[in-house]
Amino acid sequence: MKRILLSILLTGAALGLKAEDGHQLWLRPHAATPVTVVAPATNSVLLATAKRELQQNWHGNAGATVTLSLKKDKAIKHDGFRLSAQGVQATTERGILYGVFELLRRQQTGQAAQDGLSNPSYEYRLLNHWDNPDGSVERGYAGKSIFWRKDSSFVTTSRDKTLWQEYARANASVGINGAVINNVNASPLILSAEYLGRTKAIADVLRPYGVKTYLAVKFSSPVLLGGLKTADPLDPAVRKWWQAKAKEIYQQIPDFGGFLVKASSEGQPGPQDYGRTHADGANMLAEAVRPYGGLVMWRAFVYSPNDKDRAKQAYNEFVPLDGKFRDNVIVQVKNGPVDFQPREPFSPLFGALKKTSVMPEFQITQEYLGHSIDLAFLSTMWEECLGSDTYQAGPGSTVARCTDGSVYPQKHTAMAGVANTGLDRNWTGQYFGQANWYAFGRLAWNNQMKSAQIADEWLKLTFAGATGSAASATTAPEWITNFLAPITQLMLDSREAVVNYSMPLGLHHIMSATHDHYGPGPWWAPPKMRADWTPPYYHQADAKGVGFDRTTAGSNAVSQYYEPLATQFNNPATCPDEYLLWFHHLPWDFKMKSGRTLWDELTLHYDDYEHVVDCWRRWGAGQLQEPFELRLRTPAGSDQHLCVTPHRLVGADSQTQIGGMIEDITATKIMLWHADKYNSKKNTTLEILSHDLAGPFTVLQQMSDYFHQAVAPLANPELTGMIEHMRVLCRDSVNLIRDFIDQEFLDSVNVELKRERVDLVEKLRLVLEQYQSSTQYLGKRFVFEPAEAPLYVTLDQNKFMQVVNNLLGNALKFTPDGGTITVRVWASEDQAIVQVADTGIGIPEALQAGLFEKFTSARRPGLRGERSTGLGMSIIKTIVELHQGHIHFTSAEGQGTTFTIELPLNS
Repeated sequence: MKRILLSILLTGAALGLKAEDGHQLWLRPHAATPVTVVAPATNSVLLATAKRELQQNWHGNAGATVTLSLKKDKAIKHDGFRLSAQGVQATTERGILYGVFELLRRQQTGQAAQDGLSNPSYEYRLLNHWDNPDGSVERGYAGKSIFWRKDSSFVTTSRDKTLWQEYARANASVGINGAVINNVNASPLILSAEYLGRTKAIADVLRPYGVKTYLAVKFSSPVLLGGLKTADPLDPAVRKWWQAKAKEIYQQIPDFGGFLVKASSEGQPGPQDYGRTHADGANMLAEAVRPYGGLVMWRAFVYSPNDKDRAKQAYNEFVPLDGKFRDNVIVQVKNGPVDFQPREPFSPLFGALKKTSVMPEFQITQEYLGHSIDLAFLSTMWEECLGSDTYQAGPGSTVARCTDGSVYPQKHTAMAGVANTGLDRNWTGQYFGQANWYAFGRLAWNNQMKSAQIADEWLKLTFAGATGSAASATTAPEWITNFLAPITQLMLDSREAVVNYSMPLGLHHIMSATHDHYGPGPWWAPPKMRADWTPPYYHQADAKGVGFDRTTAGSNAVSQYYEPLATQFNNPATCPDEYLLWFHHLPWDFKMKSGRTLWDELTLHYDDYEHVVDCWRRWGAGQLQEPFELRLRTPAGSDQHLCVTPHRLVGADSQTQIGGMIEDITATKIMLWHADKYNSKKNTTLEILSHDLAGPFTVLQQMSDYFHQAVAPLANPELTGMIEHMRVLCRDSVNLIRDFIDQEFLDSVNVELKRERVDLVEKLRLVLEQYQSSTQYLGKRFVFEPAEAPLYVTLDQNKFMQVVNNLLGNALKFTPDGGTITVRVWASEDQAIVQVADTGIGIPEALQAGLFEKFTSARRPGLRGERSTGLGMSIIKTIVELHQGHIHFTSAEGQGTTFTIELPLNS
């Protein structure tokens, strides 16, 4: 369904774009309005580029004046900038250029150019190209290399320069300031005079857009290219060779960025070949480029066929070297501990290296996520990794903060992305591959950005306003409804869809190696093949179960994570489902949190099967005339909601025929689900706020009572009046808070019921999670005892959950701190039973009879003075009865109260 929808939308988009070929990326030209640019009078190529971009792409007021100013400002870091409607201020020329692109992006996406400071999260924001000297691209799905070619290798054409300029401009527009232009599995030829000459030609074109050039180098180059007998990093001749090579490079390219190195991994030579460490090798290169301000990025992607768990090796090799690297070395760490799988837990090296600069490495090219065939918006994956908490320096020590200098004082900060560009006219093999290039740049600049905002920006810049102003097109209601909203959601869901069918529950590396990591192939294990290059090494499937045991009883990889993660991952009951088979080898009949077996969780299932069968039976009996809803769950784990309007016909032969109309209401259901979710959060928040706000006021009121008595003997009218004023303010504040909550509850009743079929267990779970997360503030313990299977009831979600929230609020009022509030839900014959029980003070027997009456005399203040209108219980009873349900309670003074609601199943 999603693929069909995408095809239709893209076909329409293509027609609207007048057969554009995608080469312009997110920088499609639009008619500009005149603008006057005031800039420093220098010969800077960067400032000239910034000025040209403004003049050719300005969409603000015609005749406006924009000022570009270079000015010292301690608040501006690296290439950051200050932005205003009048211009851009920065401390570097790159900062001016990035501020100009931000100003233009805001114009074209319809955002206001508000005054503000924008600093990059990382000092270096680089693309790693896996391009080979013969023009091929490892893991490339968009054609040959844009930098190298097999024929006429060293001839630089005008077409080359135009392409490199367009590439540099695209990078600058999203803040990318560096490019490693060759493969990490490097050829020694890249350091030869001929290839350095072409590297200089590339650098000269990238420079006006602030993009520095870097090279990946082979560690054994002194032997293979220089004719030395060894590449030992401690050998004086080897060190001298690298120093001479660095000098040769910087003489041609003064702003050369430095080296990227893959060593002692996957057969690549490295310092371990000579009994040396990664620090020995990296430091040798760091000393060679240090005089020129160069950087060495040393990849931590290391593993050998001898280790029993490949996921552990990088941590084991690098953690003992923490603090031993030169300060111009950055250890480059893949987001996960294995190899760019669709979903991995974050690498435990993040946060564990406290004295070493560390940079995340993400893969933009879709090696394991469908190549250029599948739509997989990877921003959500990178956002997930960056937001993961390592706990290394306490809660909040996210991967982002452990790598951007917020937690540890890194000398340098950086982020790398393995590029997905090639000679294909659209650069990335398919249009949506461009979104991942764009997203990487935006996240490297701001590692707190949300994927939804990035997708929104990219879609507006790429598809809006084929003619005329892009900004006006982005606000067109039809364009938003028919294109922007559904495609944004499609992008945000896409990576999870790939995960669900290619790596369910953390079952990783099950792709086909014979098809270059595309498609399923868990059986692939040729004779004499390295075990860690085959899927069975990772899925460990046998007659007993499936999954890789990384617990303390297995490889003990969990011990590389800081507490509480180590304990959480070690226990299948607390391990997140998405990592379950990453850390555990479990029986096929292992019972999941959902109540299903592991096997059932992995396979296709329709969780509304019994409901559909019952509807079919009632169709045939002529009992079902009204539209009904059902939900289908696909193998990928996504839900599709359908509304069926049945029609029953009896033919001349007395045979029953059933027809009707099926409508896909998935988008509507998702929208309603979000509305209900936030309504539930609102209800819970109001109750929590009422408790947290009213409680302190009540305590203050009690204290003022004490002060009033204490100061009475002083006979000080002024002091007595102030204390009395305090008492009145506290009392009125408590009453105001309760009035607000009561009015919100009253208003929610005076609306017609909007029934739909919902899983009551899941709805209650959502509410309890909100209270449980606030236990430390409420002083109470919340317990949820759910049914083992889903319970489907037809009800008005908003009103019924308001009932639950009111009962929980009541329990809060009458349960002392330290008490327990329990919510239970289960099925009994044809009823769903919900209980809200507390260990509070109970309801006096004299008040119980009139509890559900309007303005009941049973009302009484809470333990902290919370006022009651006497209407709450009456409204609760009304709402329950509107759902054909029944409510009753049991209570004993000093022991607590239990409210029980009975609702009909299949109502």
